[in-house]
Amino acid sequence: MKRTVIIVVISIIVIPVVILISQILPAKSDGQLYTPIQQPEVQEEREYETKTIHISIIGYAYSPSQVIINKGDRVVWTNQDSVRHDVNGDGIEGPLLSKGETFSYTFTEAGTYNYICTPHPYMKGLIIVVE
Repeated sequence: MKRTVIIVVISIIVIPVVILISQILPAKSDGQLYTPIQQPEVQEEREYETKTIHISIIGYAYSPSQVIINKGDRVVWTNQDSVRHDVNGDGIEGPLLSKGETFSYTFTEAGTYNYICTPHPYMKGLIIVVE
């Protein structure tokens, strides 16, 4: 009786499971089963279109005061105050700007660039350049 129960259990449970697995997993040419491995998609290297980021100088502050950009992007600062300001620090050397004047700088190297306004050193800005 126990042997009959075991055979029935095997035929009802185990055999359908084996058949199901054999349908899911494709066979190798030598008849052995394996789990297929998905190959990652190879992405073509796309050329990055550079951007221009605008920073206002207004109310004795850079706005926004911190930006994250990509290597090759250009930042344009525009003075909207009635007093003169500049952008200087970490390789950036801009002239004193009167109201309405702009200064631009293209960031060709990844890194962190801190800058200030020379006449008003409490005015601080930060550019983070990523690859």
